[in-house]
Amino acid sequence: MALIFRLLLGSLAGLLVLSQYTTMAKFYRLAASVSYLELGRYLHAIRDRVPLGTFDWLILTLILLLCVLVAVLEIRSGRLSLFLRDVFASERATVALLLASSCVFVRYYLGTGTFNWAADSSQHIAYADITAGAIANGQLPFWTYYLGTGSPYMQFYGFLFFWLTGLLRLVFGDTYLTLKIVLAGCHVLSGLGAYAAARAGGCRRGAAFVAGNGFVLCFWHAQHVLIMGRLQLSLV
Repeated sequence: MALIFRLLLGSLAGLLVLSQYTTMAKFYRLAASVSYLELGRYLHAIRDRVPLGTFDWLILTLILLLCVLVAVLEIRSGRLSLFLRDVFASERATVALLLASSCVFVRYYLGTGTFNWAADSSQHIAYADITAGAIANGQLPFWTYYLGTGSPYMQFYGFLFFWLTGLLRLVFGDTYLTLKIVLAGCHVLSGLGAYAAARAGGCRRGAAFVAGNGFVLCFWHAQHVLIMGRLQLSLV
């Protein structure tokens, strides 16, 4: 039964990733700058603009069914609790599950398409591309307080983000793909950092696991990075 439960969780994770590249990829028709305010208006916009097909509804139905099945197994026999108890018995297994779940949670960074140039994104995407070109030519650009009208945060770790992006673009060859990988990777590592901080503070593995996933799932982090366009804050 334990193996079957692990397969259920793995299938759920796989369906969530699959939906990101099939169903969610169709949501680009909804403008990122529009706020719908009400759930009804949002659902109407989806109905009118997003061409969801039979395959999309099948994936969504399977995701819901698996979620319900996991909940029922937990209520009736405590399967989820038993699974987590086995995981939390080992530091390595706990960290592995944290990293795996975090990768599923931040899958939206690796979605299809390019970035929206709204808010602060435009200048940071441009800086990342300029830095990549400079590094490819054997130069290492450095920022001064003149950038950001003297803002210290741009000085002390802002340029580290652009260095990292510039170096990795030499490997991946595309600025947008590199940005996606850097943002997703940093978000996952931030959850690991929250876990390590909780463990250092004396928390048990289970509590630290909740802290790590809680930070990864915190909307404000994604709000700053993706919606407000402050890409270099992904390092925090």
